[in-house]
Amino acid sequence: MSALRLARFLPVTKAALTSCTVMAAGDAVCQSIQDRFDHDGLHWQRIANFGIVGLTLHGPMFFWGYNFLDKIIGSQKTLALSVKKAAVNHFTFFPSYVIFFFTYMGLLEGKDLEPSYEKAKAMLQKTWLAGTLIWPAVNTISFKFVPPQYRILYINTVGLCWNVFMSYLNQQPHNTDEIPAEEAML
Repeated sequence: MSALRLARFLPVTKAALTSCTVMAAGDAVCQSIQDRFDHDGLHWQRIANFGIVGLTLHGPMFFWGYNFLDKIIGSQKTLALSVKKAAVNHFTFFPSYVIFFFTYMGLLEGKDLEPSYEKAKAMLQKTWLAGTLIWPAVNTISFKFVPPQYRILYINTVGLCWNVFMSYLNQQPHNTDEIPAEEAML
């Protein structure tokens, strides 16, 4: 591979590795909080699944997505353009990411495509509404003040807390078939 091609992929690789680390850390934090009640210890496969999603989905998707927004909307750092990019991101990339996230996690957990996708659809509204409280403001700040090469790092810094929430959501059953019998009786 030529040095020019490698240099082109270095930023997306850095974004992928950053997302991998932060998503895995978010799941580990979620498990640590849950362990106060369960005392099960860390589930390393679950942490690895979050890392894989960060490495292969989150980092590359948002790296290329933010670059795309800069190209179609503009890279100027005005408040109006920053708000516009944050809105486009929240109404296009974010819902797509939520669907991809829950479907991908289901597949990594050994579930078939159909139930994974059904869970993704069931979780979309709740996740998108929760994200509406955080991500438009975070992304507006990112587009207005953060240089493009540091956006994924900035987003992932905020995203650590978000990934704790996503880990929690991912562990929730979305239909009665997934609820253990003893909980269904309550």
